[in-house]
Amino acid sequence: MDRALGRLLCFDWVPARDPKTDGLMFIFDGGLLGAMELANVSLPPEELSEYRFVAPFALDQFLPEHMARRVAAALAARDAGMTDYLVDGRPPNREGLSSGTSQP
Repeated sequence: MDRALGRLLCFDWVPARDPKTDGLMFIFDGGLLGAMELANVSLPPEELSEYRFVAPFALDQFLPEHMARRVAAALAARDAGMTDYLVDGRPPNREGLSSGTSQP
């Protein structure tokens, strides 16, 4: 799907999880999909077998915990008209660190 990106909703510093190194994840507002776009969704069969739309309260049933937190924060940022900074899917505390993680 080739779509113009909307505004940045959140960026999330993710600490290293063996074997992966730390990284930054970004979520942009992709807008709403129209009926024609939905009808033309094509998944690479070697990577994905299905897709679905999930209510925000059910994210944790379909995503790992840290990803569910990130997507929920992005939705809240979209609704508030802001961009959010996260550390492993959580807002950082006043010292700039999130519980149990360290920043680079």
